[in-house]
Amino acid sequence: MPGNETPGLETIASIVAAFEGRSAHPAILSFVGGEQRSWTYADLAGQTLEIARELRKSGIQPRETVALLGANCPEWVAAYLGIVLSGATVAPLDPLLDAQTIWDLIRRSGSRHIFIDRAQREKLEHNQIDATRHFWMLDRDEDRGERSLDRTPLPTCNTADTAALLFTSGTTGRPKGVPLSHRNICSNVEALAAEGLITPGDRVLLPLPLHHAYPMTVGCLGTLAYGATLVFPAGLTGGELTHALRAGRASVMIAVPRLLSGIAAGVENKVATQGWFARTAFRALFAASLWLRQRLGLRLGRLFFRPLHRALGPHLRLIASGGALLEQDLAWTLEALGWEILTGYGLTETSPIVTFTRRGNARFDSVGQAVAGVEIRLARQPAGGFGEIEIRGPNVFSGYRDLPNETARAFTEDGWFRTEDLGQLDERGFLHLAGRVKEMIVLPDGKNVFPEPIEEVFIQSPLMQEAAILQEKDGLVLLIVADEEALRAQGAASLSVLLRDEIERLSRARPSYERISGFAVTGQPLPRTTLGKLKRHLLPEMYRHAAGAKAQPPKDLSVDLDPDAFEDLRATEIWGWLRERFPDKALTLQASPQLDLGIDSLGWVELTLEIERRFGARLTEAEVSRILTVRDLITAILSAESDRDPDTADPLVSAPDPPGPFGRIIGFSIYLLNYAVLQLGFHLTVKGSRNIPAEGPFILVPNHVSYLDPFALAAALPWSRMPRTFWAGWTGLLFMGPVSRWFSRTTNILPVDPDRRPGMAVSLGIAVLKKGNSLVWFPEGRRSVSGQLLPFLPGIGHVVQQAMPVIIPVSIAGSYEAWPATRRWPSLRKITVTFGTPIVPETLVPQSSDSEGAAAISAQLHKEVAALQARP
Repeated sequence: MPGNETPGLETIASIVAAFEGRSAHPAILSFVGGEQRSWTYADLAGQTLEIARELRKSGIQPRETVALLGANCPEWVAAYLGIVLSGATVAPLDPLLDAQTIWDLIRRSGSRHIFIDRAQREKLEHNQIDATRHFWMLDRDEDRGERSLDRTPLPTCNTADTAALLFTSGTTGRPKGVPLSHRNICSNVEALAAEGLITPGDRVLLPLPLHHAYPMTVGCLGTLAYGATLVFPAGLTGGELTHALRAGRASVMIAVPRLLSGIAAGVENKVATQGWFARTAFRALFAASLWLRQRLGLRLGRLFFRPLHRALGPHLRLIASGGALLEQDLAWTLEALGWEILTGYGLTETSPIVTFTRRGNARFDSVGQAVAGVEIRLARQPAGGFGEIEIRGPNVFSGYRDLPNETARAFTEDGWFRTEDLGQLDERGFLHLAGRVKEMIVLPDGKNVFPEPIEEVFIQSPLMQEAAILQEKDGLVLLIVADEEALRAQGAASLSVLLRDEIERLSRARPSYERISGFAVTGQPLPRTTLGKLKRHLLPEMYRHAAGAKAQPPKDLSVDLDPDAFEDLRATEIWGWLRERFPDKALTLQASPQLDLGIDSLGWVELTLEIERRFGARLTEAEVSRILTVRDLITAILSAESDRDPDTADPLVSAPDPPGPFGRIIGFSIYLLNYAVLQLGFHLTVKGSRNIPAEGPFILVPNHVSYLDPFALAAALPWSRMPRTFWAGWTGLLFMGPVSRWFSRTTNILPVDPDRRPGMAVSLGIAVLKKGNSLVWFPEGRRSVSGQLLPFLPGIGHVVQQAMPVIIPVSIAGSYEAWPATRRWPSLRKITVTFGTPIVPETLVPQSSDSEGAAAISAQLHKEVAALQARP
């Protein structure tokens, strides 16, 4: 096996020169194109030298720039090395860019010659073709067997020569050209090689695009300098990565945080599908593994989770993360699962590595210490104790291509590179990042906010695939790409409510100035670079478009349905009805009924009744809960049965009967126990009890801030009213098991799901009142996280309209302080329940349509409860 020493790494030519001593050792394994291909170091050396000599014979000039455009493959690596050995400068370009941007970068680089694969050439030719450019095809159909004995002399590479021209990712604007010399790149490779991270026997999985500095320097050149083997997967899907890890016997993987987050999420999802015992065992082992790793430095995850490693990649031991900040929780999760995680920090302008976490020193609150030869200092800036990071060393570039003003701003007077990142250095030289200077949001009160840490909080939600923080007016807003399947599982009918509640829940632990003042949902992926960084300069327009689509009526309302959108001709009729039904909305197939058309939970009740009358299609609550787009709605109407079998139709809603004698005995025992707990533990005080009618149906309308509210209200009611008083109870908390279902039936709790079955909840409430019973209805639909009274949903208005009961507003005070939504366990605080003056329904019901009348009643009852809360 060849040695791991890398002496004399002064130029990239010296890396290629070392190939001769490893001729039969595999250099590259590729799974691209559905087949496994293997190149030895002899193959790679032969192809590299042939390309270099062909370029020389074609008249390439020293230091001339040659563009390189294509997907990862062995030919791409050979072309990169061949261009550099010919004395030219290689300009790797992002193949995911649009054709116009690629042509712009080719012209800015000054490239006359372009190495390109077929797919990219077709893309460019569809846009335009420049006859002055010469194309060299990467995917030529020829054998790599015996090479010609061409001995065209190659120039000597100097350390100061520009080896590569890279373009920055353009996260805040137009990409800038970054020339990197042989010395810049090789200083990074040599510094990492000295750490002994990889041995010649390792196989390094590299799924990241090679046109970036991080995968090219650390992943590709670093691997080849070590004498190890590169492994290219066929793509970035879970199956493609797993196949390459297993078939390629990869022991090291070069990754970015978004890729690692996907791996961790995949493990979590797999565990969630297992049985109770398997889930419990996994969590116990994970907790033990994490404790042992953090407290004792033991990495036992490979032993604890052997089946996971066997399935994903039995040889994988080390994962290097770069390109973006790796969150501590994610890093420790992967460490607990048994992999060694290394991370670092760098920029394109620094070739790219500045710092990294050394082996055996897992400190994920930091991005590590400076690599050999690199110096770091902090410029003093009043930004929460952080200063701008400045770098000096052999890895730092000399200046941007053809941008003298940008170059001048990028360096200090004494020659240090300004990174525009903010950080801190501790006493041991560990660097701690805060964020980008340009990304920092300065609020009107002077507070500095970095978006990435807040975004990580929201991305934890299963309802959000992506989330981005930005500033609108004087506050922070959130741009969301929702997870459609997760929303459907929870009930899409109340999409905006679900997301709003989730934002409130996740914001609890954040400082007040980091709270979200608004949000918008987009159906488009957030704009990112190929390494996963957000292109933040594109977010404001994207947010305004997503938010404005709901607020602004479309300019052209006469949009016709594409005749090929649906095979069923009835779709055109449904589309026409929707245009009449929502004349002031921007109607498209991708529009959200909830967000764009303004249909709330009770709005679905009215809409489905109209659909049944007009099209004879009955949509069940389950079908409605899965509708996220107008296309979903039309599809549901087309596929709905107009004449359902009575046995499969939704059951008629009827009120349950009060409990019998045995049930009353149990109910009375529960009542006494609850009363004692509230009196002794929470010093329950009841005001206005005379306002409770002695007989006849009535409805109690309380505020809702705590799980204690229904218990306090039950203790405040006299037992004589309890057997005929029913409670609207959320199915997400109750009815989840045999014990909770038994308790709910015994205590007259009705199953209510405001997100998935709002119509059923209203119908049950009406049926209860019409049988002469009383009803407790929490009209906010959920607990208030802030303790403030939330708007009332229109469901209470529909119940009052149909049943016409006496209404009693109720104020519950003190329960928020005793047990708010932000605390896991309650504390003993005084609770006061106040019953307001009964309201005769005739004074509330307006002479207007059902929907308008229900909304008016809800608004008036909101005022009554708010006024009752304001009383001393």
